[in-house]
Amino acid sequence: MKALILIVAIQFTVLVALADLLIPPRKPHVKSGGGKVEFSPNIKDQDAVIRFVESKLEELRGCYEKAIKRQAQVDGEYVVNWEIASNGKSKKVAYDGDKSYNWDFSQCLLKRFKAWKFPATADGKPGTVTYSFEFQQKEDVPPES
Repeated sequence: MKALILIVAIQFTVLVALADLLIPPRKPHVKSGGGKVEFSPNIKDQDAVIRFVESKLEELRGCYEKAIKRQAQVDGEYVVNWEIASNGKSKKVAYDGDKSYNWDFSQCLLKRFKAWKFPATADGKPGTVTYSFEFQQKEDVPPES
């Protein structure tokens, strides 16, 4: 009986290894701003904020890669709201709406946002941003332009 269990376990291991070789890995893809990008009126240089967020996509992709390695179901759109303080620090970072998010993944994303320092607001008053991100696994991801 033990020999039979061992043979079945070995066959299963071989099948899993073959599947990993035959099925191409899916590449994590992060798209920012696709669905929603909104700014309060006192954020004058909105393009600077967008460029800054775009420059940080690799950090968000890192959170996503960790989550999918843990087999977490995290594909989809995530909408983040935050306030840019007069000195550029991000504050009051939260998710928009009542969608249920994977805890570890969402905390990783929020931690990244809270650490970022954006271009300061023009008038010295805090401003708010709402920004959407799409996370998905794709077989062929075109290069980011």
